[in-house]
Amino acid sequence: MGRNRLAAVLVLSVLVAVSAAAQDIPTISVENGFDLGYNLATNNIGSAFHISVAVGLTDRLQGEFDFVTGDGTANFQNYRLLGLNYAIVPRFGACVEVGQNITAAVAVAGIGLYANLFERNVQGSLQAGLKLRVDYIAPTTGFANGLVRIGTSVTVGM
Repeated sequence: MGRNRLAAVLVLSVLVAVSAAAQDIPTISVENGFDLGYNLATNNIGSAFHISVAVGLTDRLQGEFDFVTGDGTANFQNYRLLGLNYAIVPRFGACVEVGQNITAAVAVAGIGLYANLFERNVQGSLQAGLKLRVDYIAPTTGFANGLVRIGTSVTVGM
């Protein structure tokens, strides 16, 4: 059963990449960065490392898998998130996320904004950039006890 799911995910990924390439949009990118977060439940600041993989769905919409590793305290916990990023204008966009707080085993949801501060395209294929992101992630059981996250990251894609 595990191999069948893996094969289905790989086939779906290839189909999305091929269809995206036919439309001349970004197909895949990897984002690596550092976040600071203010936890509203504990009133403390924590830090985290995150890595994301984004797949272009349309010319303005990206699907994203986000892995956030917190500082090991209750201030900034570990998250696994699935998100959608929508580019409002070329350098500014909004995002929505759903996933799980791995540390506390709680479902979470989030909303945020991002800005591409710097972008570089190398002959139309390889792209690199610097992104600033602000979002709010909260448990689905109590949106008042969430985490305000701000961070920068380096993005590489094609």
